[in-house]
Amino acid sequence: MTVSTLLAVFYVITSTSVMTAVWYSLYQTLKTRFNLDGEYTTRIIAGFHGALCVLLAFASMSRGLNPLQRPAMFLSVRLIYGSLLLHAVIMSEKTNVIVKMVTTSLFLISLAFVQNICAIVWRRIQRRQQSRLAGNGDPGVSEQSRDRAE
Repeated sequence: MTVSTLLAVFYVITSTSVMTAVWYSLYQTLKTRFNLDGEYTTRIIAGFHGALCVLLAFASMSRGLNPLQRPAMFLSVRLIYGSLLLHAVIMSEKTNVIVKMVTTSLFLISLAFVQNICAIVWRRIQRRQQSRLAGNGDPGVSEQSRDRAE
């Protein structure tokens, strides 16, 4: 492993841990301060999560953030927070069995998307490294745009 790969792994693990602590502390604060049920608090947090995802998606569209540069946000929100919500719904005695089954199936679909997105990111990283090793100049410029420029 190269130093940049190790730094990226460290960054992902650190930011995921921090975001998990933030979401969990928000959950605990709402639950204790307003004396709410665990399931109701989870639904409020899910609403916050949905609003945050919409805002981040809008920011990504308007600013053009590169997912290769900010993978930790996606992983922390999608995997860690989603896992905690899944655990809360599955372990709750008040939750209907159908809701538990639907929640589990949605999480499995989410994991399939995560796997697909990680595969796309991995292929892009591999292409970028191959382009750099071949000495083709800027890896972000496609061959078609280079041909047009010539």
